[in-house]
Amino acid sequence: MAQQFRMVKWLGITWLGNLEIPGVQKATGAQDKVLAELPPDKVPLWCHHPKKGRLWGTATTEQLIEITATNHYIYEILVFAPYRHHKVYFDIDPPKQKKGEEEGTPISLNDAKSIILQYFPHARFQISGHEGSWHIILSNYYAGNLESTAVLQQIARKHGWDVSVYYRNSNFKCINQSKPGQAVQDYIEGNTARSKHFILHDFDEDAIDISTMTFDLGELPAVTSLRKKNAAGRTQSQSIDILSIPQLDLPVPDNYDPKNNLQKLSMLPNPPRGSPGTLDHHTCWKVMCWCRQVGIEFPKFWAWNKQKDLSPARMQKFYQAWNSATRYNVSPKFMDTLLERFYPDINVSVVTKKFQRQFDIPELHKVDHDYFEDTDIAPPIYIPDGVGNPFGWNVILNQAAKKFTLLGGGMGRNKTGAVARYIRRYGQNLRTLWICPRITLAENTVGRLAEECLDFLCYRTCNTLQKIEGKMDDSQNVICSIQSLHYLTEIFDIVVVDEPETVFTSYFGNAETHQANLWKNWEQFIAFCQMAKKVIFMDAFTTNLSLNVVKGIIENGWERQEYEVLDTSLPPLPRKFVEIKLYADWICSALRDLKEGKKLYIFTPFKRGKQGVDAILKTILKTFPDWEEGTDIFAYYAENEAEKKRLSNVETIWERCRVVITNVSISVGVNFNKKDVFDRIYGYYSPFIPVRDFIQSLHRVRHPKDSTMLLHRDFRRSFGICNNRRPAEMPDCLIFRQMVSDLEIEYNANNNTKKWETFNMFCRKAGIEIHPVSTEAGLENNQEYLKSFPSKKDLAFYWGNIADIESHQAEQYLYMSYRNDASLEQCLQLAKYFFKKRFSEDTEDDIMAEVWSAKPDFIDKVIELRSNPSHIINRVFTENGVTLGDGTPLPNQMQTSIPVEEIKTQFKFDRRREEGTGLVAQMINAYFGMKAYYQKDSKRKQKQNENKRKRERLHETSQTFIDLAEVCVAYHNKWLCMEPEG
Repeated sequence: MAQQFRMVKWLGITWLGNLEIPGVQKATGAQDKVLAELPPDKVPLWCHHPKKGRLWGTATTEQLIEITATNHYIYEILVFAPYRHHKVYFDIDPPKQKKGEEEGTPISLNDAKSIILQYFPHARFQISGHEGSWHIILSNYYAGNLESTAVLQQIARKHGWDVSVYYRNSNFKCINQSKPGQAVQDYIEGNTARSKHFILHDFDEDAIDISTMTFDLGELPAVTSLRKKNAAGRTQSQSIDILSIPQLDLPVPDNYDPKNNLQKLSMLPNPPRGSPGTLDHHTCWKVMCWCRQVGIEFPKFWAWNKQKDLSPARMQKFYQAWNSATRYNVSPKFMDTLLERFYPDINVSVVTKKFQRQFDIPELHKVDHDYFEDTDIAPPIYIPDGVGNPFGWNVILNQAAKKFTLLGGGMGRNKTGAVARYIRRYGQNLRTLWICPRITLAENTVGRLAEECLDFLCYRTCNTLQKIEGKMDDSQNVICSIQSLHYLTEIFDIVVVDEPETVFTSYFGNAETHQANLWKNWEQFIAFCQMAKKVIFMDAFTTNLSLNVVKGIIENGWERQEYEVLDTSLPPLPRKFVEIKLYADWICSALRDLKEGKKLYIFTPFKRGKQGVDAILKTILKTFPDWEEGTDIFAYYAENEAEKKRLSNVETIWERCRVVITNVSISVGVNFNKKDVFDRIYGYYSPFIPVRDFIQSLHRVRHPKDSTMLLHRDFRRSFGICNNRRPAEMPDCLIFRQMVSDLEIEYNANNNTKKWETFNMFCRKAGIEIHPVSTEAGLENNQEYLKSFPSKKDLAFYWGNIADIESHQAEQYLYMSYRNDASLEQCLQLAKYFFKKRFSEDTEDDIMAEVWSAKPDFIDKVIELRSNPSHIINRVFTENGVTLGDGTPLPNQMQTSIPVEEIKTQFKFDRRREEGTGLVAQMINAYFGMKAYYQKDSKRKQKQNENKRKRERLHETSQTFIDLAEVCVAYHNKWLCMEPEG
């Protein structure tokens, strides 16, 4: 149903007002609709009429001139667009009197004009208002975009003027207009034509774009004014707006060391004054404080700082400020955050960057179809008769060919099918060796090759004696693990390495699966590849690990050979993770699906333990006592040999069951290709297994009905992906050493769970998006990211510099933020979007900006209290006769009768004060996360009929708390506080 609005025809303009239909729609959206449909020849207006309410409309310049002749409560909405500029404007109000302070002295109009002339020496003033409160507009200067108004904000902030009028889509009262019941904006000075007093109209012909000007703002307030001191007695300096620094995309130096502070300073760009991207004075001053704090000497700081301006006067100013910089405390994160504006990837872990580079293969060639075919693979090279000893070193081939083919391209690209048909085409009279990394893959591949009419002997069907006696050598086609290659002596014409990157991991760490045959197995592998007519590697996640092995074999061989690396044109089939944070919720969701008759594929990294294959199996059998293992349920892990042997017929046995439970024992090669048989996939990841194994395990079911997979992951690293000890006798082979070095790169990346960088990288390559289980879970993750930045004393995110976004963008950014792909701007835009949702539609932008700047989560606390009348804080307020948001301070001696034991279930205090007002103060301050109610004074009073005196503790309410409560209670979104029906 389309949003409905009330329509008011008045002053020759059709106005829109918000319309609330209980249970159907909220009173929202009028301004958005007006701005979305804004004609280029009109400007948007807002009216706050005492009888007609809040209205939005559009008008031409002529209409606006006419309707502002008298007071109709009209405001301009200051929108920006490529064809809409803003005159330079200032809103000057009398200084606000703070509680406990003397009333400030209003600035005179002449003084205000003198200040403005310092920045705009040829200003033509258009002034309206009344004594002490003026709108000053310069008709011969303009800002072409929102970013250009940043300098106006700085000027206004420096002199204590209103900065909220520079936010996106701000409202600015027109001449001759007023707020309901307040003074009219009367003409004072300038051109008598009302259009000259409008911001979006009637610019002077010689108006100057302020983005072409250079402003010397001198010492900003942050430099000279001192704020509160922290516990160490160091002064905290005023924050800077990180969004005012343009975002660049510079490459991070390969030798970047995050512990080298001098290198960080040298990397920070500092363009000359007047150049694009010049750092303002306050940022340079902050950098100076940081340098002083981390031990960088002044000459080295000045070597960086003089890039902007090397004038002697500027050097003298910074030199004099150098010693006093020790009084200022700058967050250690400040420089890291600053550098991230120029180097977006600077905080990506070094191990992750190295692993990302492993996927950069310049030689990669994409075929022009979606699935591999046998004709994509280069034919075998020709070997003449009588080449001599197959393991000798004197064999020379008489031609160069693409002997090595590496097939990549993601999962489900028909790699196995293409290679099988390749063997049928070229291998009728040739011997073929198929090397597998897992028993389950070998068992399954036998069945798949049999479907292609290829008869292979599986090494698992031979006992040790048969292997020693040469049964595998007597077979034309053999499937074998790399650990059993030492049983083979005869050469093969075609060598296929299935999942080579997993095969090579058997040589990592202590390589214990090779036992005493490590060198022999490696020697045989290299020899078989060197002597074969054709070598094919197949891996969905092909990296330089495989390519370096191939290059090493070629370089150490005796013939001229070439290689090819192939991919298909098919993008990864899209899938989606929905993450469930708690394991108990994850397994309960699986049980619910099974009760509903859904067929599931469940992966867990563990074999034993409370969350292993065995435990999940027992839980399902207990929940469904009539089900049987081997019929309704199939469970796979390392020791379950009976089930593994049946994997050659997986298409049949899995189709009949209700659920499959497995760990990495079938991470590769076992493919269930029938469509729409399994309903859903559940995946549990823990970092002690490789991410590639986890992703590949979930793709054993190629075509589930639901592409949304339920994910649970934890940070557990109980054992690591292997024992990271080198074998006692490492083969003296350059190829082997390079392979181990490449394996270490992936091992280190897997061990790094910072922001799930490696996990997210594999998901991107596999076409998997990661979504939170709920919007609130996604927002919590976004807030955690924003909290990682230095506190407000160093950096601030100014409301007006954060762009507004639409709902579809918010949804996109929510998912991007959750998987750590969103930029800082996108995360802030997302936070602002949902922050505005917590307020009623008619809330003015500057009101929300004030809450955002003071304490953004205060509105959430208010909504929680309004939604839950029985909340413990509401009970305290009721006991003490408090009405939150009425604009009055809390009573100075609040008490509560709530039992301390109940309070302890809601709050955890480091140190609990005595019962009474002190306890109530701790509760209120802990709940709102601020110093809202604090001890101000203590007096002594005489107790009746006693000589003893008792201390009376008085508490005071902070003005910030009073203001925030009043605003948030008045403007919170009441729809968020509605109790659910029933």
